[in-house]
Amino acid sequence: ALDSKPRAVFRRLRRALGFTMFEAIAAITTNSGFKEKFLGTGFLYHDKQHLITAKHVIIGAESGIQALFPYTKSIHPVTSLATHDELDIAILRLGPNISNHKTELENKFFSQIVPSREIGEDIVSHGYPEDIDISNNGIPTFRTFKGNIQRRFLRKNCSHSSNYKAYELSFQCPSGLSGAPVIRRNNQTELVGLVTENISVGKDLIKEEDGYLYKGYISYGVALDLMTVTEWLTAAINSE
Repeated sequence: ALDSKPRAVFRRLRRALGFTMFEAIAAITTNSGFKEKFLGTGFLYHDKQHLITAKHVIIGAESGIQALFPYTKSIHPVTSLATHDELDIAILRLGPNISNHKTELENKFFSQIVPSREIGEDIVSHGYPEDIDISNNGIPTFRTFKGNIQRRFLRKNCSHSSNYKAYELSFQCPSGLSGAPVIRRNNQTELVGLVTENISVGKDLIKEEDGYLYKGYISYGVALDLMTVTEWLTAAINSE
């Protein structure tokens, strides 16, 4: 069930962050609900019928996928989808609302993809990372991640994608945030990237006389540069 609590949370976040695109961000699950199988995050692009997410979020669950929008308390089944042959991105087409709540999606969707203008640029990501203890009627908590673009790089040897142009993010991207948008912080209608994975690297530093082994760790989120897939997105939408 989608109760009124998430909407109250969004109203408070809207006032605090000045962000008006909550309605465009969805939690993706199977039709058995969050308690059975929560998949990840997605966001509306181009119109109210198309949702972008990471391909690995929906692989293995091509049927019975649905998008839940807690702000409007609407549930939309996925009627068709297109996945990129090489990169970790998919676009889903949504059907009509099947929730008991008949509130329709508001006219909120992302339509502008831009490059990150500089290293260190302020960015933000919003989504539904998995909770250790899911409360609120089984809905993962909507969370905001703020940080910077650390660098541009070619991501190689990825298990679920060919090599791709990527952004290193200054924050970690936990499970469930895959498929979330990365947005320019000073203009939160402009898309920069798509959260695809989190990288953690550990290195042995020193072994003290007391026998303890100390490690240095670095962990950061990675986002696909959406400028590299604009033509594919347009073709995928127009081919339906």
